[in-house]
Amino acid sequence: MSLPSTTFADQQPESSNHPVIALVGGQYGSPTRILGSAGVLIAPPKPLKPGTSPDSSRLGVLITGGAGTGGFRGGAGLSALALEGPCLTTGFDALFTITRTGDSPRDADPYATYAGFEAGLVLMSVRLNAGVAHRVSGIGTKDTIFTWGVGVQIPIGW
Repeated sequence: MSLPSTTFADQQPESSNHPVIALVGGQYGSPTRILGSAGVLIAPPKPLKPGTSPDSSRLGVLITGGAGTGGFRGGAGLSALALEGPCLTTGFDALFTITRTGDSPRDADPYATYAGFEAGLVLMSVRLNAGVAHRVSGIGTKDTIFTWGVGVQIPIGW
């Protein structure tokens, strides 16, 4: 005799109809070095995959910002996240970013503003991101920089 398998998402109560999920975290990367971040995922409470629990996944607009030892950054774009367990998500995102560097950025000019794109991958709430950004204000020798980061992203209010 075999028992049906269940996932964490199957054990969740019916959809809460909350289209906004808060995300908090931190990372280390370039050019902001150590960065604390917060954001919101604005998404309808319906699954990405038919036949799954309404609370198991979200596809929507992600707006995020953060402050670090090497500067400040903000981003907006699209994200898809799936709940894997309490405070654990897996998914991906694509963001347009704006970064203002401070006096000690990593691999970028100080006191400059960079605009760019980045892609992120979230595996069990560990977020890896990489992208490219071009200097739009400030002076220096680094017109275009490679951006990257590794950190955590925890959902609140799923």
